[in-house]
Amino acid sequence: MTVGYVLASSAYASLFVAKEARILEKHGLDASLIFLGTGSLAVSALLAGDVNVLRGTPAAVVQAQAQGAPLVILGSEYDVLTFKLIVRPEIREAKDLKGRKLGIARFGDTGDYATRRALQYLGLDPQRDVTILQAGGQTARLAALQAKALDGTVVNPPNDLIMKEVGFHELVDISRLALPYLGNTYAVTQATLKSQPDAVEGFARAMVEGIAHFKTHKEETLKVLRKYLRVTDQKMLEATYEFIKQFTVDVPIPRADGLAVMLDIMARETGTKPKVDPASFIDATLVKKIISKREIAP
Repeated sequence: MTVGYVLASSAYASLFVAKEARILEKHGLDASLIFLGTGSLAVSALLAGDVNVLRGTPAAVVQAQAQGAPLVILGSEYDVLTFKLIVRPEIREAKDLKGRKLGIARFGDTGDYATRRALQYLGLDPQRDVTILQAGGQTARLAALQAKALDGTVVNPPNDLIMKEVGFHELVDISRLALPYLGNTYAVTQATLKSQPDAVEGFARAMVEGIAHFKTHKEETLKVLRKYLRVTDQKMLEATYEFIKQFTVDVPIPRADGLAVMLDIMARETGTKPKVDPASFIDATLVKKIISKREIAP
């Protein structure tokens, strides 16, 4: 089996640990991990059969599904948005944001959605009270904050630590708003699910066990993260581990309401509705089967 992933991210801890701890082998898989880089490239590789399973890129997968691509999401390890709204030091409360500039990667993406929901939580109107700008990736947005071209942005931990270390601070922890989300997914083609059911089930088993393993083997997981993320700062690694341990679900069953949010984000971005029934986007049968038999404890 070839498993594609798009980021050297702590979000894939269950996959990296499953590889390094030979959990994939335990479940009958000789698996290779392939870094693919971008969501569109990753989905194309999955549809072409160049990879058998795709980890991550839920937005790209859902967009492809909405356009009729024969893909199915088997699991999802994050079920809420985990962003934090980081702002300049002089901004201490909601009213201080009025008239300010907030940066996102691009309009219509998940960060845009999270920003607008955070503003609504603060009692602000995203259309009238602030200016939301497309400002690139998190590194570019940090530079813009330092240059005073932006007054705030949303980031995922542990990137918030980097921003806090240079003087910015957290105004809203969006994870506490419990906004449903479909994050860090496992996707396959419908053809693979039908033609290689044992291999796909083995992968699902390995991911469920991988979650349990990394949550109970901290030092081992830190070594794995150090290898895959190429991060040597122990403080950053510790913070990363605590974050993924807290927000990775024990049982990776995709949330239907999280899918609804993804479709809403996509509709606002593209102005289109799915050509197929959204109910066909998710198939949690394998994960439910594994858990119900209690063969692998969550």
